[in-house]
Amino acid sequence: DIMLIKLRRPVNNSAHIAPISLPSSPSSPRSRCRIMGWGKISSAEDTDSLVPHCANIFIVKHSWCEAIYPWVPADSRTLCAGILQGGKDT
Repeated sequence: DIMLIKLRRPVNNSAHIAPISLPSSPSSPRSRCRIMGWGKISSAEDTDSLVPHCANIFIVKHSWCEAIYPWVPADSRTLCAGILQGGKDT
């Protein structure tokens, strides 16, 4: 997934606003990453969040994703991340 945000006007770079570079090589398992999305914040809820939420999680091995989500195809281009204890994933 990718998220683009359309701004109403240009912004100036500052200590809090700056462009980021995409990584030149794939992330390795146990690397920390930050996710953001409007998905469900509870498995008991049927509706998605109205505001975006952020979480710090870790890149995990494809075997973990295949075991937890066997119906989702995961190949070498798939980035799998989550908290092994549950609660946050992407």
